[in-house]
Amino acid sequence: MTVTPATRAFRTRGGRGRNRRPTAPTADRDWLLRCYLLRATDALAASVVTYAVPLLVFSLTGSVTWTGIAFLVEWVPRLAAIAAVGPLIDRRSPQSALLATSVLRIAAAFVAIIGLATGWGIGSLMLFGVASGALAEASFLACESLGGEATRTACKPPLPASTKAPNSPAPCSAGHCSWPARP
Repeated sequence: MTVTPATRAFRTRGGRGRNRRPTAPTADRDWLLRCYLLRATDALAASVVTYAVPLLVFSLTGSVTWTGIAFLVEWVPRLAAIAAVGPLIDRRSPQSALLATSVLRIAAAFVAIIGLATGWGIGSLMLFGVASGALAEASFLACESLGGEATRTACKPPLPASTKAPNSPAPCSAGHCSWPARP
């Protein structure tokens, strides 16, 4: 294997000979793993809520009509949130947007639990569906933005100390992406 300054900065795995492949530094891999773990748990939470609210409405009312209304009430704000939340996430950091949506979803869940305990029943579930749907979409957009950032970070090869930053971006030398890395 030919060792270039770009691949020398990467740690290798697989022993000697042809099996040696350059890998991203450990900190970048750990950040990438945490990012995708966060995306997976967020998607799981959004999916559970998407189906739990209509099932709870059905168990409270026994009506298929109210169950369909619950799905509608949950999805319309979600679709409307795409246009409203996307520019907000682009203006601010995706990390702060994800934190804010997570805190607001927890608060909405507590309000729904209190509403169910005090006898508000289907009304509190419908309001939770509206809030949860919009916040789930905002969280999804923030996670997608984080995923893009994680991929760009993982594809950015470290520059050797002896060279200066190039004026034009070089192709990713990590071997797992084909677009130019950020300078």
